[in-house]
Amino acid sequence: MKHRSQLFFLAILGAALLCLTFSGCGTQQTSELEDPEQPAAEETTQSAAPAPAPAARPASATRQPAPAPAPAPAARAVSLPPGTPVAVVTSSPISTKTHQTGDVFEASLDKDIVDGNRVVARRGALVTGIVAEADPGGRVKGVASLSLKLTRLTLADGQEVSIVTDAYGVQAKTSVKKDATKVGIGAGIGAAIGAIAGGGKGAAIGAGVGGAAGTGAALATHGDPAEVAGETPITFELTAPLEASIR
Repeated sequence: MKHRSQLFFLAILGAALLCLTFSGCGTQQTSELEDPEQPAAEETTQSAAPAPAPAARPASATRQPAPAPAPAPAARAVSLPPGTPVAVVTSSPISTKTHQTGDVFEASLDKDIVDGNRVVARRGALVTGIVAEADPGGRVKGVASLSLKLTRLTLADGQEVSIVTDAYGVQAKTSVKKDATKVGIGAGIGAAIGAIAGGGKGAAIGAGVGGAAGTGAALATHGDPAEVAGETPITFELTAPLEASIR
């Protein structure tokens, strides 16, 4: 009986030990199972936190607009009265041998033209003219003559305007002496030939014939041309007002 009681006690003690053993193991496993979940919770907390706002970009420098071009100077009306001098220098020779009435010639302005304190046309500006008359002459009493006028002027701002000026005229040197010499030489030669052929009477006849021949030669020959050399300074005057608007 006593032996049974001991066995029963040992069985109860063993069962109690087993229960304690399993109870400790269960608690440890539960702790181990709960520990891995803690980082996940932390990760969830971190991921739930709002993301930081991106850093603001510095505002780009605003481009400054290109400066506006300077306004063009205001146009100003100018008026040059009749009698205003227009001094020019011819660009090339002008002659009755090479030019006819109506031909155009060029010159350059020799002095500034001003209206008050405003320069209307500058020295060196292009000036255009016309041969108003070109008479080659060529008869015994005829003398070659040439007449020039200005028609256009280049202003200080580059525009060309029409102008009206007086005429500048030149004449060739007279040919009367040359013509008389030709007649005299012809008469002398004729007289000499007539004297040889028929004495005094023949000399008179020969002189008349020779003089007529000399006169014919003079009539058939043109006199010297009228001409204006290149780079000749000439001063014209306006005969009508010059009205213009320049900048």
